[in-house]
Amino acid sequence: MSGYGNYWSNSSDVIINEIKAKVLARDFELYGIKRRNIPPLGIDYLEVLDGVTKLDRLEIERIAKEVIATHKRGPTPPLSLQQQLQARQKDIWQHQEHRSFSVFLKDFTKGFSIYKLLIVSSLLILFAVTVQVMTNGLRSKLVNKELEVEIQQRMSEQEKHKANILENMQKQIAAQTKTIKLNSEQAELKSLFQSLNRQVLSARRDVDRFYYQHQRFPESNKEASAMLNRLKSEIGVRDAFISSQKGIVLVLDSQFESGTVIHHKPSQFGQGIQWRCETNAVKAFLENPTQHICNHNPSIRRMTLIPEVWSD
Repeated sequence: MSGYGNYWSNSSDVIINEIKAKVLARDFELYGIKRRNIPPLGIDYLEVLDGVTKLDRLEIERIAKEVIATHKRGPTPPLSLQQQLQARQKDIWQHQEHRSFSVFLKDFTKGFSIYKLLIVSSLLILFAVTVQVMTNGLRSKLVNKELEVEIQQRMSEQEKHKANILENMQKQIAAQTKTIKLNSEQAELKSLFQSLNRQVLSARRDVDRFYYQHQRFPESNKEASAMLNRLKSEIGVRDAFISSQKGIVLVLDSQFESGTVIHHKPSQFGQGIQWRCETNAVKAFLENPTQHICNHNPSIRRMTLIPEVWSD
């Protein structure tokens, strides 16, 4: 119950106080806590009781409905008009038994006036009772309607809250799935990059053999065609060639960032050959706890590695 307009009647106060007493009694019965310093109850009495007790909101509303239902019947109606007349006439006849006929006529005339007064009084009483019953019925209907609307609003808010939670969960799952997918793709590219770099390590042995046979490094793609063709056939490779610095260059395909290259450059050191690897690939691809993969050089470009004039 939440009031009727901006006015509160004594009947409403009685109902609210009775609801408060029963709710607090039920709260004490279930949880053994005696609530003190209860704020004044008014139109928001349901919110107040919900906040100061441990009872579920639906339990408080159930108690409120039971109390309201007990007040719907209204006050006990008075004696009917016929019953009042019969009682009055009985008294008049008892008093007339020991009176004379003239006194009887006088009393009868007086009784007739009282009879009219009783009729008017009865009508007023009936009118007051009817108004009270109608008022109580209307108030009860308003209270029930407001409780019903409040419950529907609360259920609607709960549904919206559930929908928001579900939407947030779906967004989080989508974000996590995207992150997992990106991480998986990056891990696959990293594995492919390191595999291609190992293939260059194998190709370097062919260059070493060529050097020991000819006392120089290959000076054209034709002189290292077998090794280069083998590298070009690898997945992830767009091109392979002998660089202007007599090194081996791998140009990676569109799976990687545009312009990604791996360059293994040789140099003579005493009787042997030293190799230096450089790449402009993503630095994360170079991470390996067991071995050094390659040196990161973001300024390296494919065009700077192509010889100006091919020997072949």
